Amino acid sequence: MNLIFFVFLCFILLLIIIVLYLIFSRKTNTVKKEEIINVEKKQKEKIKISELPIPSKIESFSTSTLLKASTKIFDIFKAIDYANRSEHSLNKIEWHSWQVSILLQLLKTNYNLNVEVSKNNFHPFLYRMNKEEFLRQVDEILEKYVCEVNVKRTKDELCKDMLLSGREVSILFFLILNKKSLLK
Repeated sequence: MNLIFFVFLCFILLLIIIVLYLIFSRKTNTVKKEEIINVEKKQKEKIKISELPIPSKIESFSTSTLLKASTKIFDIFKAIDYANRSEHSLNKIEWHSWQVSILLQLLKTNYNLNVEVSKNNFHPFLYRMNKEEFLRQVDEILEKYVCEVNVKRTKDELCKDMLLSGREVSILFFLILNKKSLLK
């Protein structure tokens, strides 16, 4: 009888040890998941426009050169007539890293682009977005730029590197032309 009692006692102790192990291992896993989530949140920090990396050649543009280049890019944007395209066709990647870098430098330096603008220059999807959604999409564009553009490459290389869609460039131009009300 003592032997049966001893085996039973050992069995109960073994069960208690297993249960305690499972409880503590779950807490450890929970902490690890929380740490992973915190790391992901830190990696998703908002990119500051003022800290965007820009090719040095574009950074050295004079104000007039930057404004002329940006105006030419806006003229191309208007000529493509994104405002009258289907939403699906706006997703085609058509803008290269050099052009995008010029636009971001304009945004970064906070110069005003003095171009003739009307509501007809922009697709209606821009007017349907609320400010938070718009700014979230701007953040995604900036993140894409930072992750995909090597600013040390030459102008010719950056001109071959297709980066943004008509939709994304529309968002950038809309931001550039309305930054006072959007970036408050």
